[in-house]
Amino acid sequence: MSIESTVLPMLRPDGAKVDAKVEWEAVKYGECRVSTNCEGKVFEGRRIDYFDALEEARLPFEAEGYRLLCYGASLNVFPSGMGRSCGLGMESYQFREKGPKGAKSFLRLVRMSFLLRSGNSACFT
Repeated sequence: MSIESTVLPMLRPDGAKVDAKVEWEAVKYGECRVSTNCEGKVFEGRRIDYFDALEEARLPFEAEGYRLLCYGASLNVFPSGMGRSCGLGMESYQFREKGPKGAKSFLRLVRMSFLLRSGNSACFT
């Protein structure tokens, strides 16, 4: 797989939005790489799937007060077990808020390109 990339908004600790470059590629079987580059800082995640690699690449920024504004950083987006093992975490599910009986309801399946699309910052970690 070749290296793919996109530019996403990132919220700085002072509330200003800046651009962050996110790249992803399959390094070898069972190892996916995602890197995030913002304001001269680069953090990389290498994990068994893209969803976990994205998390590993964004958490150091979050520790410094930055927030990557994309669906892959949302509190209500998760990959399924099968999606992780068969699809390398390239697809995840976005869930609605808990329903009246407390069960989460499926909203939609999102692909890696959608995971890295910016959205409403209210639903992000």
